[in-house]
Amino acid sequence: MILKNEEETAAAGAALARSARPGDVIALSGPLGVGKTAFARGFIEALGHSSDVPSPSFAIVQPYDELDPPVWHVDLYRIESPKEMEELGLDAAADAVMLVEWPEQAGKDAWPGALSLSLDFAQDGDRILTAKVPPSWEGRCPPHEDPQPFIAVAEWLIGRGLSAPDILARDLEKGLLLLADFGSARLRETLDENPKREFELYELATDVLIHLHRHPPMAGLKSHGLEQWLQELELFTDWYCPAVGLSVDVDGYRAAWQRTLEPVANDGLGPVTVLRDYHAENVMLVEGRNGIAHFGLLDFQDALAGHPAYDLASVLEDARRDVPREIERAMIDRYVATTGSKEAFERAYWALAAQRNARILGVFTRLWKRDNKPGYRRFQPRMWGLLERDLGQPHLEPVRHWFDVNIPPEHRRQPWRQAG
Repeated sequence: MILKNEEETAAAGAALARSARPGDVIALSGPLGVGKTAFARGFIEALGHSSDVPSPSFAIVQPYDELDPPVWHVDLYRIESPKEMEELGLDAAADAVMLVEWPEQAGKDAWPGALSLSLDFAQDGDRILTAKVPPSWEGRCPPHEDPQPFIAVAEWLIGRGLSAPDILARDLEKGLLLLADFGSARLRETLDENPKREFELYELATDVLIHLHRHPPMAGLKSHGLEQWLQELELFTDWYCPAVGLSVDVDGYRAAWQRTLEPVANDGLGPVTVLRDYHAENVMLVEGRNGIAHFGLLDFQDALAGHPAYDLASVLEDARRDVPREIERAMIDRYVATTGSKEAFERAYWALAAQRNARILGVFTRLWKRDNKPGYRRFQPRMWGLLERDLGQPHLEPVRHWFDVNIPPEHRRQPWRQAG
């Protein structure tokens, strides 16, 4: 695993914490300054510790018995001989997770069943995290994911003339796939480096969806309709509002959204296959392929059967990069020129863009608060700009009124600019 910075190192620790069990030993090796304590801090904070997580270099053992499971953070850097281990009382940690930095100081046979992690420096300043996984950790590190939804959607997309990675090898029991390489040219970086190509490439992004939506949705996909839209919107009131210290009218929030989204759910457009995370960071530009096949699609395993406006809003109101308004307008016009359903599609586009952006405000807050990924805070001002623009549409008045009453301006962009 490549870790770009200290934040990603801490996030890797946080992700592992959710799989830890009492009695586990995690041995964390690596040179000075590589980020072992950052990894440990993410791990410990993910289990609910809210104070500082100091390096135990001098204390050697720092217990966090209040956590569930308890964690003993151990740093053996100053241990000169394995014989000194007897004085540390580590046998008392049998019901805790033991997170050990510099485990090699204890001798190679100290913890034969440990999950052995190694952090090292890459040439470009990144960190490389590798793991030696014992039988007791199989399925937990890396966390086991069922690859079959990815396989099914990939094969379906390929069968309809779109580019998804070919599956070169698979081990379904271990949740592993070997995928064809799409190269290193990602749409996000290509757009940032060549802004003059924005119109051309967003036309292609739109054409991919036009082509996709000519086909009935893939069989067996779960529905993405009114019930699911309303459920996703709860992320805003469940996570965003408490994070900025607001108590809001939750019933009124749901009612306003339901009034706005019911006409969209009943407009007769779709269902189509919704990729759900269709944006510039999930598209590769595949060398040697032309037209819509030039777009190598990624991260589609959560595809759903839903409204055709959703993915267009996803790529044009991107959470991670600004898309010029004139391009957004041109791409909406390009799409509706093909479908002939301008009024209904326009209404759906702005409503689902607003729904998605409100949901993402909640998702990014949850990633910060629950998953120890504070870097997502930097996207929140952009999300507010997009949401407020969406809410300016006349048919979103019920939702706009709710936000005006419940979310004062000082609880929108400003807290995130200060946090960032």
